[in-house]
Amino acid sequence: MIQSLLPTVVVAAAVLAGCGGAPAPADVPGADPLQWADAYCSGIGATVTAALQLGDPRARVDAAAQQEALAGYLDTAQTGYRDALQRLQWLGPPAVMAGEWRQGTATEYYRGSLQAVQDQAARLSRLDPAAPDFSQRFNEIEQSGFEPGPLQRELDALRTDPELAAALQRAPACTEIDQQLGGAGAPEGGATDGDGAGG
Repeated sequence: MIQSLLPTVVVAAAVLAGCGGAPAPADVPGADPLQWADAYCSGIGATVTAALQLGDPRARVDAAAQQEALAGYLDTAQTGYRDALQRLQWLGPPAVMAGEWRQGTATEYYRGSLQAVQDQAARLSRLDPAAPDFSQRFNEIEQSGFEPGPLQRELDALRTDPELAAALQRAPACTEIDQQLGGAGAPEGGATDGDGAGG
């Protein structure tokens, strides 16, 4: 279970892997880049602990435990994605040259991720742990999620934007992701949510 959900966490953490010493943001109107970066990272940061807990052996004791664990993760993800989206909408675009573009990418990502985990949660709630086809249907739900498609290129551009690099490295929600993952950094590129995130 954990293997299929960790990409959500790891890709979001990729925002921390940018280079340091980035130039200061251009003098353009918009939200404080540090506040914006914190809002952007907060949605996936909220799901990190829940995703890592899916690796707990107690979450895989039996079918009912698997269902309960994934339901808990999806519930946490819904709250995190919804709150992040609302924060981004309230803040508006960051004060960088490509601010409008980055804002559109981030909000589209969270809308798609939120819809994906809501759909997964609804399907999961209808499963019967005692059904003979539980494992098959559970795996289908677990493996489904938000597919970024062309948006992936924009997500990559967002996390490597030199004007946002410093903010993405300093924002509390972003550094918390790094700490949760043990400060191991993150791989270049990759898919976003495997389950609806992320990331």
